[in-house]
Amino acid sequence: MPASTAVSLTTTEPNPDIPGHTAHDSVRTASLTVLAFVVANLVARGLFVGLNTGEYTDGILQLSVFTIPAGLYPPLYGALAWWVSQLGIDLVIAGRVVSIIAASLTVIPVYAMTRRAFGESAARFSAVFFTISPIVWRWSLRAMTDSLFLCAGTFAIHFMMCSGENRDSRKRADRFLALASLLTAASALTRYQGAFLGLLLVIPLFQFVRNYRSLPWRSVLASMAWVALPLWIKTNGFVHTSQFESRTAGQWLATLLAYWNLAESFVLISPYYFAYPIFACFLIGLFRVRSTARVCMKPFLAYWGIWALVLLVLQSLFGSFQYRYMMPLLPAVLVLAGGGAAWFEADCLARGRRWMFSALFAVGLLYTLLMAVLVVVKQHEAFGDQRRAALFVREQFPGARNVYSNERYGEFLQLGCVKLSYWRGARVEPLWDFLPPKPGLAPRAYFPNGSLVILGTAYGEEHVDSILSELNYFYHIRHVAAFSSMLYPLHDDIMMNGMFSQNPMGWVMRYAAQLFSTTIYVVDSRRTDEEIQALINRQLGPPGTKPVSDGRGGLMVDGSGLTTATATRARP
Repeated sequence: MPASTAVSLTTTEPNPDIPGHTAHDSVRTASLTVLAFVVANLVARGLFVGLNTGEYTDGILQLSVFTIPAGLYPPLYGALAWWVSQLGIDLVIAGRVVSIIAASLTVIPVYAMTRRAFGESAARFSAVFFTISPIVWRWSLRAMTDSLFLCAGTFAIHFMMCSGENRDSRKRADRFLALASLLTAASALTRYQGAFLGLLLVIPLFQFVRNYRSLPWRSVLASMAWVALPLWIKTNGFVHTSQFESRTAGQWLATLLAYWNLAESFVLISPYYFAYPIFACFLIGLFRVRSTARVCMKPFLAYWGIWALVLLVLQSLFGSFQYRYMMPLLPAVLVLAGGGAAWFEADCLARGRRWMFSALFAVGLLYTLLMAVLVVVKQHEAFGDQRRAALFVREQFPGARNVYSNERYGEFLQLGCVKLSYWRGARVEPLWDFLPPKPGLAPRAYFPNGSLVILGTAYGEEHVDSILSELNYFYHIRHVAAFSSMLYPLHDDIMMNGMFSQNPMGWVMRYAAQLFSTTIYVVDSRRTDEEIQALINRQLGPPGTKPVSDGRGGLMVDGSGLTTATATRARP
């Protein structure tokens, strides 16, 4: 096949098995096929756009990137979601629409790369695998950057390969390289990890300069889009460096072992997240690539191998096990899986065992589709209890000025309670300053009478129990309402026990129901010093302490020497 036919959808290759079939017919057939898959993905995913009852903090921050200067995310996803919301759509739904469109468009480069490498039949297998992929379904319905990042990165790598393969047309090579540069910049403006795609961009740039002894001026002009990234970082900050530093252990050996643990887990558990049947076809395609590929696959394996290594190292150093970080590698898996499925089908037909392929393919298809359905249905309640609680406060207490919660986003306490604030439509403050700094001491400040306190059990019910004990000790509180949600973390999700969140151990708990609740209380008033003294006299010291005798007929808290009156009157 000539090098100028780098883009599969424009391959001028007739089918010799069909009398009168021309190159134009091949192009039209491929275009109609991939268009059908795009439409099918859009329609199927669009039916579930309102299924999820809540969203993750990352998603809310990404949607609010222009109003909450956290220094965590680049602006492209939030800008696209805002633009869609101008059609009169709620911002969260608009974010999901962006994800659905981006995910559906990703089938185009997947189909194109597979058709270029293995032919039309393999391309259709890859498109089917993409359409039912559980991990794509998981994140294409969320207001998160993952689908957009997947789409931009896949197109970028595809156009990089197209540029390198068009050695006989300087104009086409430059055009493809310009598209690759734009989409690489778009990836970096979607997630900062996309900047590392620039390492791959060097390969076709070097090939172009070597082949034509000149600069690709269209690409140089397109690369001006990269200026937006440092400008955004300069004006909004960049905090990921501190996140990397905070996730290192005290000793270098322990740190290296932690990195290795995550890298090893990403690799070993990958068949489950990519879906076992798809991964089996991927292995067949990988081992049979030399005998089945219609073109040289070295560039494909080089580009995607480097990208896989970069992501694996980067996310292992980041110290967070969430398999959505590896989703950008799915297109490479699908391309080889399509080739593997096509080879297996041809082999079964040659041996007169078509029934074997049909049976195995049907079972694999049903398993993957069932897993996709379960992932979507059984995980749609994530943070649904918090959203319902926030909407309850918004409707039942529209004039409430003092609303506090234990919702937090890691160590970024300055952001406040992100999700509750968004859904309530007004700021919800963290409650940590109103709790004792340590057992035996009084709070640094006290809730105003009539304050609302929202307690959610996500990431640790035991912490809520401790907070509730302290509230009951220092205040008269009244239960107002409670909301609950349940999910099965088939793909990594929020966990009742915080030690399983963003951790490979969570995979072991993937079939265990996770029950969450968010409860709303009203603080009627503080307990008086006399009431606190009465509790001490009954040997009910502040939570986490054990009152002991001071040897003079009085009591002190844990031997600290602080009497009840001293402790309760402590102020900042």
